[in-house]
Parts: sequence; C-alpha cells; structure tokens
Amino acid sequence: MNELSQGYAADTPALSPGSNLVIAGKQIDGRTVAARRYRSLCADLAHDLGHAPNSGEWLLIQRAAALSTQAEMIEADMIGGSECDIETHIKITNTVMRLLGSLGLRTRDGKRAKVIDDGWAEAMGELSRH
Repeated sequence: MNELSQGYAADTPALSPGSNLVIAGKQIDGRTVAARRYRSLCADLAHDLGHAPNSGEWLLIQRAAALSTQAEMIEADMIGGSECDIETHIKITNTVMRLLGSLGLRTRDGKRAKVIDDGWAEAMGELSRH
C-alpha cells in the first residue's frame, strides 16, 4: 500500500487486510488473482484522489475497480486468442472512464478522462467480427 493510502485505505471493507473480502454481505476468497487486483486498484485509485475518500467516492472507487478487473479479464481472453465480447468490453471501458471522471481523476496531461466515441466502438465491433 502506498504512503497516501496508509492512513485510511486499510479501514475500508474493500482493502481490509487478510484473505477474505466481504462485498454485499457475501464473503469472497480474497486470495484469487481477481480479488488481489481489485484490492490493488482500490488502493491505487484512493491514492490518486490525494485525500481520504468519502463514502460516495469509495462507492465509485469500488465500482471502477470491479469493472476494471472485469475488463482486464476480457483483455486477457482477447490477447490469448479466445473469443470475447468486444461490445461488453467497450461498455465497461466507457463506464470506467465516466467513473474516473466523476472522481475528478485526470490523465497525465491534466485532461479529464474522455469516453470512447461511437466511431471507435463501431470499428472495434467490426474488427471482432472478422
């Protein structure tokens, strides 16, 4: 865990130390690759905010981390040559970008995160059909 998140991130349910996560009252094995990635993304996004996230920000961070983890799983299938649902990937990516924008997170050049345009989405959909 990074320096900025040490004071508050460990107190949140998503980042509690140990091998289990509890989400919506459901106990999840926190040792899986996906659970570890989710925890890591939550910590990174909290750090990127630069302050202790409030409850609303934590909800957005958790959604962005969960969806980002799902997108990475789709990307692994795509890169590995397996069939994947590119339209779902695009929807997830757009949603994550909106969440990051709602959190006020910006790209390295200081611009607000942008949603992928429909032309790109169409081209990717066409590419996946070939």
